[in-house]
Amino acid sequence: MSIRIPFAIALLACSAAAFASKPMQTDAPTPILGGSLDADLTCEPMPGEPAGHFICEDADRFKRCQEILEANGKVRLEGETKDTPVLMCLQGG
Repeated sequence: MSIRIPFAIALLACSAAAFASKPMQTDAPTPILGGSLDADLTCEPMPGEPAGHFICEDADRFKRCQEILEANGKVRLEGETKDTPVLMCLQGG
């Protein structure tokens, strides 16, 4: 019986560590990227670059884009039905 208790504690510790290492999934809606007042982020896709490359006009928008990028997140372009992964954010103007 004494062997089972340390094994159970070790198993619980491993389970807790594995759970803590996984990023939390949220049910938050995908942010909308576009130029309208209703958009969550008003950066623009970079002309001539692959999808997921965005340029933001000011520091606040750039910071929000970086937060999405670091979270390995996605945005939905206004008028689109599929999400676009954020791959690069640049601050312009």
